[in-house]
Amino acid sequence: MSVFRNILVYAEAADADCLAEVVTFAEQSGAALSVCDVIAHAPTLDSGGAVSRLKALDWSLAFERLRGLCAPHQGRVPLDYAVLTGNPFLAVTEQVTRQGFDLVVHISETAADGPGAALNPTGMHLVRKCPAAVWTLHPDRAEHSESLLLAVDREVTAQADAAERFARDLAATACDLAAARGATLHLVHAWQPYGETLLDHPRAGLTPAEVDSYLAAQENDHRGWFERLTRDVSCREPAVSLECHLERGAPVDVIPALARKTRTSLVVLGTVGTSALPGVLIGTTAEAILAAAETPVLAIKPRGFTTPIQFADPVEKLRAVSEGGTAP
Repeated sequence: MSVFRNILVYAEAADADCLAEVVTFAEQSGAALSVCDVIAHAPTLDSGGAVSRLKALDWSLAFERLRGLCAPHQGRVPLDYAVLTGNPFLAVTEQVTRQGFDLVVHISETAADGPGAALNPTGMHLVRKCPAAVWTLHPDRAEHSESLLLAVDREVTAQADAAERFARDLAATACDLAAARGATLHLVHAWQPYGETLLDHPRAGLTPAEVDSYLAAQENDHRGWFERLTRDVSCREPAVSLECHLERGAPVDVIPALARKTRTSLVVLGTVGTSALPGVLIGTTAEAILAAAETPVLAIKPRGFTTPIQFADPVEKLRAVSEGGTAP
């Protein structure tokens, strides 16, 4: 079983526990790992040679940090490491674009507790614009039970077929992840009745009985869709322990609350920009959930998603792919 085969780890924080978690996942998935750090571009003006010496020192320290971080895992999985230069988000995104990585793991600097703890600005940029799936981790993540939460939403526009395919792709990925980790998968769909705030408006002209009938019909419709999706998930990976949650309410409220309640270790969701396919947790809903996330997140793009960023010149990649690498 293999969900992701080519994983790029941006070790913004050199956290041994986070990397060990990723290496274990790579072992289970049969994936190769590349671990990188990103240092700033050096200025072109180098009066007296100080800039050259500082650049070499910056590179050497970053390389030593990566070498020490990766050393315990050499031989467990195919593993190399490299130092990139430039803006971290752009450098990582370019490597994904040019080398075909299918998953980026962002081990971020220590995050604050509370809402937004799962992503810093670099992580949010990667989730929005990097073409690969993005898994965010940080050293101070809370210890949780071994469970995953998959958030799915339902698209009811003319693009519903594309959204349905994306929802099933998400479910397949989450199933494979849960199977690899021996985890319980919590499948959640938060729904809200169309026009809910208008139901008691005098100009709507709805009687209490009509409102009750309308709400019941809406709930039954969402329940039928969710049960069909649940059956698909169960058939795909019958060995996975599956718990289903159909919740009435705004996804931005329901999903973080359920993640806390179930003490989930990872929230899996789909995220697409307004210029891409409409679909699962589209646009501002996904943004709000990510901004409120307190738990590590795996954000997955739909098939065919491309980054809006255009790269002219290749990012500088300093030669730190093995212990034999030398400073430039």
